[in-house]
Amino acid sequence: MYELIEHIEYLVCQHDCVVIPGVGAIIAYHIPAYIDSEHSCIYPPKRALSFNAQINHFDGLLAASVSRREKVSFEKASDMVSKSVSDIMNCLDSQNEVSLGRVGALRKNAENVIEYIPGANTDFSGLLCKYTPVKFEKELIDSPIVKSEITKPRKSVIHRFINAAASVIILIMLGFMLSTPIIDNEAVFASMSAFKPANTNAVEQWDFNASEIELNIAIPDHNTATGMAEERNNTTDVETENMYYVIVASLPNEEIAQKFISENNNISENFQILKSNKRCRVYIDKANSIDCALKALSQSNRKQQFPDAWVFRK
Repeated sequence: MYELIEHIEYLVCQHDCVVIPGVGAIIAYHIPAYIDSEHSCIYPPKRALSFNAQINHFDGLLAASVSRREKVSFEKASDMVSKSVSDIMNCLDSQNEVSLGRVGALRKNAENVIEYIPGANTDFSGLLCKYTPVKFEKELIDSPIVKSEITKPRKSVIHRFINAAASVIILIMLGFMLSTPIIDNEAVFASMSAFKPANTNAVEQWDFNASEIELNIAIPDHNTATGMAEERNNTTDVETENMYYVIVASLPNEEIAQKFISENNNISENFQILKSNKRCRVYIDKANSIDCALKALSQSNRKQQFPDAWVFRK
């Protein structure tokens, strides 16, 4: 049971959900930064833990961790996890409480429901642990602003004179434009007669014989047209080509991804890092089609080593 607790402590730092089969799931959630005005302190963001007894299915995460560390098969690791879980349940039945190390503890209440007790000094913030709370002077924030201290910049005499001169010029121009009369000496008469076209023979000027027009259209030979079509098809294939990656881990930055690769070098030496959407994904295979990627994913040893592996298209 104690070896399983070490795996739980390690996995909580790497994943947001660690399922203990038949017991429940330890879930990590994000707490944003906030200001404590009462104690004059700014607290950085961090991760906190909670527990959900409804999520108790076997997802293979603990078994995969035990398999990597103990260098045993996935089936053997699953049996080891089941035995440790049985010890945890027996301890809950006999003592109503069991410790999970730094993660906290589990306890059965009067209604025989499993409850989670967070650890006293646990911090599973990962890279966020480098940020520390910052104290500030409350008097500087709460002190009122005196109106007399706020001074408006005074305009210079030249600047005010230029503004006044521009205003006078605009007023003179407006007055000149409004006072100038507009005289139209041409009389406008309305006609009651029907409209007649100026030249009734204008349509006749556009008569032509369509049979007299000769069209010269150049048609390429068969070999040229075939080559152009093949070149266009090849270009389209290159533009629409996709790559499919067998992902075994999705991590927030390259430092953690390199750490994951170094810890799993005993399993394979084909790990590569794919950076996409502010994530560093560790993949072990890649292919040009989804069928080839799924075939690589379905290998028996891959299922045992990385039960949570999945296919990513880019």
